[in-house]
Amino acid sequence: MKKNFEISFTKFVIYSLRFIFFTIAIVAAGQLINYLKFKNSMLSVALIAFYIILGIGVYYGLNKKVKTTTMLLVLIILGLILRIVWSFSVNSIPVSDFNTAYRSAGDLLKGDFSMMKGTAYFGRFPHLIGLVLYFAFIRNIFGGSSLLVLKIINILFSTSTIFLVYLICKEIFSDKKRVIIGTFLAAVFPTSILYTAVYCTENMAIPFYLGSIYYFFLVVKNKKKEEYLLLSGCLLLIGHLWRSVAQVMIVAYLLYIIIYYQKKNILKFKACMYICISFIIPFVIISNTFIWTGMTDRPLWSGSEPGITSVLKGSNIPTGGRWNDEDAKFIEANLKNEKLLVEESKKKIIERYTTTAPSDLVYFVFRKVTMQWKEGDFGAAFWAQLQVPQQDVGIDVANNGVVWYQLFHLTLLILIIRGLFRKQEYLEKKLINLFYIIFCGYGLTFLILESQERYAFIVNWLFIILPLAAVKGDEASVGSN
Repeated sequence: MKKNFEISFTKFVIYSLRFIFFTIAIVAAGQLINYLKFKNSMLSVALIAFYIILGIGVYYGLNKKVKTTTMLLVLIILGLILRIVWSFSVNSIPVSDFNTAYRSAGDLLKGDFSMMKGTAYFGRFPHLIGLVLYFAFIRNIFGGSSLLVLKIINILFSTSTIFLVYLICKEIFSDKKRVIIGTFLAAVFPTSILYTAVYCTENMAIPFYLGSIYYFFLVVKNKKKEEYLLLSGCLLLIGHLWRSVAQVMIVAYLLYIIIYYQKKNILKFKACMYICISFIIPFVIISNTFIWTGMTDRPLWSGSEPGITSVLKGSNIPTGGRWNDEDAKFIEANLKNEKLLVEESKKKIIERYTTTAPSDLVYFVFRKVTMQWKEGDFGAAFWAQLQVPQQDVGIDVANNGVVWYQLFHLTLLILIIRGLFRKQEYLEKKLINLFYIIFCGYGLTFLILESQERYAFIVNWLFIILPLAAVKGDEASVGSN
């Protein structure tokens, strides 16, 4: 009975993802064609050629059986260089939410906590308080050099993900070929490189998300005791304090334990408790500490702007569920009456979904899903170069490099689709299923809430690991050479 449910659940997820990724790939291909027509440039040609050369180099290293440690070191250095070159080629500045957080950090250093209370910006969105404190800490120490230091930290954190992807791939695939290819993809992944020039929370959060997954795998593979799930949960919490969308990861962990973890039910329950306790209890303590010290007057998970407003913006049919002026003005007008705002938001959401023609609703879902995942850089070049004068942009990826990252993205999407047809990966090895569940979770979240390409950056590593299911492994284990 249990085995049948496991297989049925897995097939349901896989068959659904085949359709979803095929749809995304079609739209991503259309985007690439559009870029080829209107935004083709020598920069993209040069970057594509450079990546092909790098790919040949990795193939040569694998064919010549270069030691794994040597290739890993080379790839980490390569990734570091690419990130340094890009990040310092653009004199980027904090914009949008990041600019608000950076300015508020200056107020915080003067003893002004008003932006974190009531209906002020970070009172409305207290999950961003961690970013304000981080900026304040850096500004307090480094003063006028703070933006430079923040970029360096972004680069180091982003580079660390190369090694973390290596560790995770080693647990999933074991064979050297796929582990090295995964490490290579992590080193040259356009999204991870481009976002080092953006002052966003994800740069700090992603290493902790990946570290959490690594220790989770060590436990489910019986390499570590169940108590290490406490470490997995704590690492995930740290990542959550930077980018507060780890609830999806918690649900994915619990589903994986319940469905795939080959233990007795009492041990499954124990594992689930370890994950939940190590995440929830410290989170509550940290949140209450902020309140007790007078830093804010709201829990980190409950701002003065109720969460239903994100669902409201996400239900706006004409705008594809993105930020829009209509809903923003409605929220602002009713912000001080939370009960009314919640009730009216629910009415608007229900009305939109029940009165829209079925064909329009289907198109809305199609548009929202594909818009979220079709862009090859997850919006990174736009945010990195936003409000930056042209003379301060050394490598103009936003205008001249789009073909490069879109072609790279489309290639990965095709490989992901191919991997979804390899039964031995998801029915026998099973670990890859955690990433399929994670994608489904975030896919549903972004379908319900306000949508933006940037929001998916927190799980960009899915597009590094999932394509590896399409690659035929070799016989050599990672530790053999």
